[in-house]
Amino acid sequence: MSLADVNNPVRDRNVLSTGLTGAQIAATSAVPGPQGPLADPYRLLNNSPATDNTAGTTGNLAAGYQALNAVSAGTSIHNTALGVLALRNTTSGVSNVAVGSSALYSNQTGTDNVAVGAFAGYYVTGSYNFLMGSNSGRSTTSGERNVAIGSFSLYSNQTGSKNVCVGQDALFSTTGSGNVGLGWGAGYGNTSGSNNILIGESAKTNPSTRSNCIALGKDAEAGGLGNGEIAVGSASTPVLTSSTAGIVSSYLLLRVNGTAYKVPLHAV
Repeated sequence: MSLADVNNPVRDRNVLSTGLTGAQIAATSAVPGPQGPLADPYRLLNNSPATDNTAGTTGNLAAGYQALNAVSAGTSIHNTALGVLALRNTTSGVSNVAVGSSALYSNQTGTDNVAVGAFAGYYVTGSYNFLMGSNSGRSTTSGERNVAIGSFSLYSNQTGSKNVCVGQDALFSTTGSGNVGLGWGAGYGNTSGSNNILIGESAKTNPSTRSNCIALGKDAEAGGLGNGEIAVGSASTPVLTSSTAGIVSSYLLLRVNGTAYKVPLHAV
């Protein structure tokens, strides 16, 4: 089976490149031990010292065509792979969970990753990522400690770490680190910006490279006045902004319907 086959959603999964039908594969999978002609790629694997798919592996569970198919003897343990090509390239990774077609496909040595959904974490090589939803964190490579919940959330991230997003398409284009996106499409267009907090449907930074900004509310947009800006409210309502932890030369910036005002601050 080629990657083109894997990426083709129309392909009949019951007929593989071997020409075998699903029923024939199931019959072959029932053959115990390694003597089945297609034992390694197809059969349900419940690895223990007594019943190994690959000699020396321990505590691994895999089901699906070539799921967890590259594990190294004695080094890759406590992994769970359920789905076609799930954890396909894992060699010495430990304690990974991949559920869904091609979930964590590229992982080799990464540990403690969880990916649930078709193509979730497809390119992940890092560790400690939690990805739930089809194509969530798909492009992530060496990025670590990311949390993405929702289909296509954190889709474009590669090396960014410690991002947290919940919602379909949340932080879709993000490549930075330390961002929080909560809501449908929250932070969708944010790119290299880091340490932003974007809460609400389509809340965002603009320009997309801004960092340390906070946008709260549907379509709230922060960053027009620089890094560290705060925007509260939807695009059609008054928006409160500030810079550098809320203080810029002893005044706040208040934006009302697109016009910025300086509001003096006085100690109390």
